[in-house]
Amino acid sequence: MSQGTAELPEPAPAPGPASTLGRPPGPTSTLGRPPGPASTLGRPPGPAPAPGPASTLGRPPGPASTRGETVIAPAVVEKIATRAASEVDGVGGVVETGLGRLLPWTVGHPSAARASAEVGAETVSVNLTVNVVYPEPVAAVTNRVRAQVTRRLAELCGLRAAEVNIAVPALVTPPRVARRRVE
Repeated sequence: MSQGTAELPEPAPAPGPASTLGRPPGPTSTLGRPPGPASTLGRPPGPAPAPGPASTLGRPPGPASTRGETVIAPAVVEKIATRAASEVDGVGGVVETGLGRLLPWTVGHPSAARASAEVGAETVSVNLTVNVVYPEPVAAVTNRVRAQVTRRLAELCGLRAAEVNIAVPALVTPPRVARRRVE
């Protein structure tokens, strides 16, 4: 060794694809598991399932009821019921009930219907208040409202309407079209 210079050890060869870095030759890494597919995520050994639209994260596909629970709030059902009722011809005017009739500034936006709901696991009970436009037949309008609310709740929530009770507090006249005055 000369003065002022230090000898460095020979660099180790760079690990290549065949290097085992001190381990006996074998599969790349099994983390304590026997060799097999790259990841089974808890599935039993065998062929991998065909890819589907959604990941099951290691669970075998099954009915939705076995994978969790969906809770739909009564306010959601009430909103759907009021919108569905408002879609029916013959329903109109602003429903003012209770405090809203006396103090109109205390309620939210005006609606052609109001609803309250009791939600069960698979069924729902809806109490609906709608105004009917005069001279529409009240029974025919309420039957159409009942059918529309039942259909929409099934479509949008997957709930069966056990009952849809409808109250009609008023007949309302359609808004008049402003006529031009001829001079």
